[in-house]
Amino acid sequence: MVEVKPPTSYYTLTTLLREIDTLSDALFCLKWDEWVMMPSGSAGHRAEQTATLAAVIHEKSTSDAIATAIAEAERDLGGNVRYARRMYEQEVHVPC
Repeated sequence: MVEVKPPTSYYTLTTLLREIDTLSDALFCLKWDEWVMMPSGSAGHRAEQTATLAAVIHEKSTSDAIATAIAEAERDLGGNVRYARRMYEQEVHVPC
């Protein structure tokens, strides 16, 4: 039986998207803690943490690297990366 592997472009794209998703999960955890358990007096520092992390997520979501990975995966796989293209376009056109 022949093993079929996805193109390298798809692996690159999913690696980048997984990193963005992991950072988004971390941001959600910070916000959850802020809503539920954060001690009073910590709001200023937490605001810096969440703003910094949100900026990193936005930077990675709109980077040339992900635009290239999406374009290459679209070329190699066609319809399987339409969602990634749509998410990228939304991130690029919506300010952080």
